[in-house]
Amino acid sequence: MSRLVDAHAVAKHLGVPVSWVREQTRRDTLPYVPLGRYRRYDLESVDAWWQDLAHAGNPAAARRRRSVSV
Repeated sequence: MSRLVDAHAVAKHLGVPVSWVREQTRRDTLPYVPLGRYRRYDLESVDAWWQDLAHAGNPAAARRRRSVSV
């Protein structure tokens, strides 16, 4: 089992602002572990999450590309 980390560590790991990590947590988009009023993150789960996003691609961006080329 990996060590749980806070939003600052996730932000540094992903290269994004801490505010973005907190917003994605509030939206229930980013995987987290609720510990009472605290939210902690398993970096292995976070890595699996963004890898799934990378493999799925960005459907909105694909639609924009198609509409421009028509």
